[in-house]
Amino acid sequence: MYSSLPSELACGAPTKIEKSALLDCFLHSAMFTIGKAPPKPKQSRTHPHRRASSKPTLSGESRFGERKSWLLIPREQLSAYQYSILTTVKSTFLTLWLAAYDLKRVYPEDSKDYVFLRAFHPSSLTFQDIQGEVQKAFHLNQTLRFAFKRLANLWRARRLEFVNAVDVVTQEPLQKPVYVYDWNLRKVYQFEASTVLRDSTLRLLNHNCLMMECLPPRNILTNTNFTEAQCISLFKQMQTYGVTNSHWECFARSGFNVQKLLFTYEVPMRLEILQKLFRAYSWEAADLLLDFIDAQYNKANTLIPDENLLILVLKRHWTNPYVSSWIELCKRDWAAQIRPHTYTDVFQAVIQHQAAALIHKTGKWTELSKQKK
Repeated sequence: MYSSLPSELACGAPTKIEKSALLDCFLHSAMFTIGKAPPKPKQSRTHPHRRASSKPTLSGESRFGERKSWLLIPREQLSAYQYSILTTVKSTFLTLWLAAYDLKRVYPEDSKDYVFLRAFHPSSLTFQDIQGEVQKAFHLNQTLRFAFKRLANLWRARRLEFVNAVDVVTQEPLQKPVYVYDWNLRKVYQFEASTVLRDSTLRLLNHNCLMMECLPPRNILTNTNFTEAQCISLFKQMQTYGVTNSHWECFARSGFNVQKLLFTYEVPMRLEILQKLFRAYSWEAADLLLDFIDAQYNKANTLIPDENLLILVLKRHWTNPYVSSWIELCKRDWAAQIRPHTYTDVFQAVIQHQAAALIHKTGKWTELSKQKK
């Protein structure tokens, strides 16, 4: 579970299971140890470096010493077997199960350690029963931790200060507000869901001449990148309003990591940028198109028209059929370069053949330059 708000605030009051877990926690001690360590003996004045030795006991006090457990609620059934399980926090069921299964290696049945434990617990459980008890302890422990985490977040959220009351872009009251919590500064930022979606999508699709330079979503007010917890919270809030897109979905599947996003979805992202880039005239689209036209004229050994004339025609007649034919060829060429396995010699020959047909109509450039917009 992620420690992010307000997704946890939206969970509501604790359930019956969480209430019972809280009650059990208050009835029992909040932390227990494996074998309470004996009190430290006082140092002798005559021999300051000499300590009294503690005698071994059947309870394993001097054997194990005082070791804290990650379980918040004691379970007497596991007190003698938790040495190898509770010294390290187990975050997943797999590691927990392997640790419980490791008891066979830590306490083999033909060893003195196992005989020692059997003498201390004559009715001790089998290894399979121990695994089941550990699973139950893990479930109860996690329920308790999440209940306390929710309670702590509710208490902390009431002490935070709201920075803005209207959307930072539209300067209008919020219709679908999303909240960003900054625990370090103790502040809450409010944004319109569509504003965050639009700004973050532009940053995720940031590029330089179709070379991806993705940027993580940011706080528009402070111009600082959102943390992973804040991204998770924003994604859940936007999902409740139905304000999301494929880029945020892919960003969430990548663990809100920009590098993983590029590694997995770079090709479809570049293809989408390619389609959007040539919808209208821009200096970036014109630059890519001019490079493509220059390359095709060079391959055909034909003198290319003046560059200023080409730029003038592209600005005035971007949607002209002759210019659109060049744009379509350029898009197909770039799409093949983005997917290298399709950029074959046969494909390049086809592109050159179609470009040669357009080059034969090179007088079109001059005609279009004389026409008004």
